[in-house]
Amino acid sequence: MTEQLLEKMRELILEKKDSYDVNDLEEELKLLEETLKGPQNKLEIGLGSVFTLIMNGRENHYFLASTQGGTLLQLDQKTILVISIFSEFGKELLGRKTGDEFSLSLKGSKRDISVKSIQ
Repeated sequence: MTEQLLEKMRELILEKKDSYDVNDLEEELKLLEETLKGPQNKLEIGLGSVFTLIMNGRENHYFLASTQGGTLLQLDQKTILVISIFSEFGKELLGRKTGDEFSLSLKGSKRDISVKSIQ
């Protein structure tokens, strides 16, 4: 699944290549390749992880990547939100395991979050 998501992200980057400086485009693609290496294990959230969170009672699917945070991708009839590993949310997710529960303030509001699954 990770490779399919990365391919979709690569396509999005290349579709917008005219809006990138050549060096920025190369950096985006390099960051994407780092994500391709995937997580060290599937027991905890790491770079390249695909996971499901329950946030304030709502189930959502995410992909932790080094680039393209905020991008929505469609895969296997699921909407998956890309979270940047460099964002506050991404940093908070690193190392979390299935069943972990925590609270986080995002955009000024408290969110109760639990990790449902890591794929």
